[in-house]
Formats: sequence, C-alpha cells, structure tokens
Amino acid sequence: MLFTIGLAALLCILPTILFLGLTHTLKKAQQKTIVTKTTERLNEDTSVLTIQEVSKNAIRSQTVLPSNKQQKSSTTNNKCLNCNTDNQSYAVYCKNCSTPL
Repeated sequence: MLFTIGLAALLCILPTILFLGLTHTLKKAQQKTIVTKTTERLNEDTSVLTIQEVSKNAIRSQTVLPSNKQQKSSTTNNKCLNCNTDNQSYAVYCKNCSTPL
C-alpha cells in the first residue's frame, strides 16, 4: 500500500520538477542571448557590461517601433490604394486586403 502511494506521489511530482527545470534552463538561455546581443551592440567585453545596459537591450528587443516611412504613409493617407478601404490613422496594412499603406 505504501509503495503504491509513494509511486503515485512520484508520478505526480516528477513531471512538475522536470517542467520547472526546463523553464529555469530556458530563462537562463534567454538571459545569455540578451547579454550576447548587448555585448555585440556595444562591442565591449562582458566584464564591463552593466545591468542597465542589459535591461535597455531587453526592452528594445521586445518593443517594435514602426519606421518613419511607415508612420508618414499611415498618418497622411489612411485610405488603401488597392481596395479604397478607409483604415485607422495608425494602420500600417489595409484591414481589408493587407496591402501595405
């Protein structure tokens, strides 16, 4: 009876431990990628890399800003040239036919 309870508990706990180990490993790999990108961007040694520089790079890599060309075309003309659909002023692509504005 005790053997069955122990085996059931092990089968419930083991996948959780494996999952937590996997997520921990993936987070470490992601942090190493951010440090590597920041180091390449700065062309410096990792020994002089600060936390602020790493966090700035992490924020930059998660934020996608439209280019000036996209902003200009979408704010000056929100009507699609292909299908003549009215789009919102911040749209980059037509909501009807997906043509770049």
